[in-house]
Amino acid sequence: MLGSTKKSDESFFIKNTVQKLNISDRLTRELSKICLWNIKKNSDLGLKSNNLYCLFDIPKDIKKIIQMLILPKGLCSKIITFINLIYRKLYKFYILNKLNKELGIFNLINSYFKSNNASIVKVDLDCYLNKPSNSAVIDWHRDGALSSTLKNNEKKFKSVSVKIFIFLDAYINSKNRLPCLQKEEYPYLAVISNSCKPIKIIDNLLMKNKIKSIGSNHNSHEILGLINSIIRNNALKINKNEEQSLISLKNNIEEIHLADNIKHNNYGVPSTVVLFDDKNLHKGSNINQFDRLVLRLMFRGTVK
Repeated sequence: MLGSTKKSDESFFIKNTVQKLNISDRLTRELSKICLWNIKKNSDLGLKSNNLYCLFDIPKDIKKIIQMLILPKGLCSKIITFINLIYRKLYKFYILNKLNKELGIFNLINSYFKSNNASIVKVDLDCYLNKPSNSAVIDWHRDGALSSTLKNNEKKFKSVSVKIFIFLDAYINSKNRLPCLQKEEYPYLAVISNSCKPIKIIDNLLMKNKIKSIGSNHNSHEILGLINSIIRNNALKINKNEEQSLISLKNNIEEIHLADNIKHNNYGVPSTVVLFDDKNLHKGSNINQFDRLVLRLMFRGTVK
């Protein structure tokens, strides 16, 4: 069931903006236990779906001890914030070095940011445990959406962000084990590779006020509407390569709206690692049969 290590391919990721890898059985078990312990000690119910969400803050028991000290509330809050910061940094350092040793993550991410003329500003870390549900964790969308009503569009337009989803074993500490299923039966993260490229074309036109935003310019229906309006508008004078890129995304979106997701699926078998530019359209599927444990790393940066 668990996979073996596979070194990352920098040129492949730069070209396709999505790449799937695998970590070792040993690291899968180790990260599963780390995430489950943190979720047990300090997690909240997620807003997007039925899940337990954890930002790798210090355990709630430690927070309570600090808050019981005879100190001003403001000082307690600052102490907890400071300890949380150190706690997260230690986990990020440990996990990133483990991933780099097996997969060469540092070179992969640095090469991708360099290819986009961008530099890494911060790395975020979190994890969550999804419970079985008939609803999708989140439907098809892109991150960093621009809107005509937002003042920080320029910051979003210049942003580059790569997410790493690491699928783990939610039953590593339990007598129950994950069922032996075909890979197609595992909940997946679906991503349309290279969709960030036509989306950047759309964002560029929005920034230049050549087109108007549809809704929040966030989900697949809004993106499709924008593409159709661009293709119909001869006055925009987009070049052939840009037009072909938009048409390709249009065709992919029309397919997924017909529930044809197969070619975009990355199945969440434990040990699976999926890296992608988060401006790509992506979707978290529903979970019908068992818990799904995911560790996420988010590399965020800006164009120079």
